Amino acid sequence: MNLTFEYLLLKSILTEEMRLDKKSTVEIKIENNTPYLVWKDNSGVKRIIDISNHLWETTENMFYILMYGEMITLGYFIAPIPNGFLCISPKGNEYQISTEPYQCSCGNYQWKSRNKGGPCKHILMLKGTLLNKKRAASYLSNRFKD
Repeated sequence: MNLTFEYLLLKSILTEEMRLDKKSTVEIKIENNTPYLVWKDNSGVKRIIDISNHLWETTENMFYILMYGEMITLGYFIAPIPNGFLCISPKGNEYQISTEPYQCSCGNYQWKSRNKGGPCKHILMLKGTLLNKKRAASYLSNRFKD
């Protein structure tokens, strides 16, 4: 339960979707090279969460990997295809994603691109997938060095 709270709070902060009332505050602080999230709600309850195990290189990369994990748990998956990737939803819908530049065939991406919005969740998942593969390759290459 606590991990779910931490994840949802981090996701809300990183996506700027959190709607705090005037008495609530959220801060990221660093003490002894350890990053902490300090959250105080409107009733004065204060939570201090060590977020060092959630950080991977940058907060942006952390967000992509968290989105990847969330979408995997929802049943999405990504497969490489010629000239890009195919994201398949739990219902079997297929979305083609290209990487240079990042584009997706889903309706949400089309709407966001016309209205100068951010990337769709399929692109976010792909970025997380690629980062996760990069992290795994780095770990394995360091672990099995001669």
